[in-house]
Amino acid sequence: MNGNWDDLMHQLALDIQWDHPVAEEAAKMEKALQRLTSDPALLLGRLEQLRASDEGCDYPIAYKEQFNYPAKIMDIMPLYIDPEGRFAVRLHRIKGRRQGAPKQTKLHSHDWMFATYMLSGAYLEPYYKIVSTDETEQTAQLAYLQDRVLEQGQSQSMLLDYAHETVNEQEEDAYTLVLIGQSSGRGFMNYDLATGTYSVKRLTHSETPAREQWLDCVRMFQDQLLQLAPEDHVDIGMQAEE
Repeated sequence: MNGNWDDLMHQLALDIQWDHPVAEEAAKMEKALQRLTSDPALLLGRLEQLRASDEGCDYPIAYKEQFNYPAKIMDIMPLYIDPEGRFAVRLHRIKGRRQGAPKQTKLHSHDWMFATYMLSGAYLEPYYKIVSTDETEQTAQLAYLQDRVLEQGQSQSMLLDYAHETVNEQEEDAYTLVLIGQSSGRGFMNYDLATGTYSVKRLTHSETPAREQWLDCVRMFQDQLLQLAPEDHVDIGMQAEE
């Protein structure tokens, strides 16, 4: 893929209507992820850039609200957060049985539209339509749609009026590149199908992670991406030098 990381992020900001969370824009997000993953060296270069540059020194403070490592179910490494809050690019590791992780998340919906590209591994995703909610009573009616399976090389997206679970029943971890859109302000919502209720959670991390903590996370994702990169794309410093 041509262009350096900063140029690509600038173009990404222009290509999608981030304040318009509809299916057409979500489809554009999937295509953007496919372009970003077409050359593993691009992501490796960004990780190396964060590790080695002045920006990396400020990383734990600037990105702390989306950084989550080590986590029980899903490690999250932000590669980029748009200064205007329109979007973010993140790497996720959904832990498998070998890590001793619970096999699935709670049924939930997100504060933003998002798209996911599976770098390696696979997971099952029970998928629901949010039919209605009552903010006063905090009740919700959901309709089950299907079980989706996301495997290596596949992508999917989700809008605000849908909910899902992430189920990794494999021994191995699943690694994804995720593009999230602009926050709607409503919060992350967990659903209890048995009671027909929901709760709102604000996903913030108030503590700044230690530099070594996020460096460990960088190295973990570098190691995984190196396994996916062909031999002629292993120069992880090339993007940082552009």
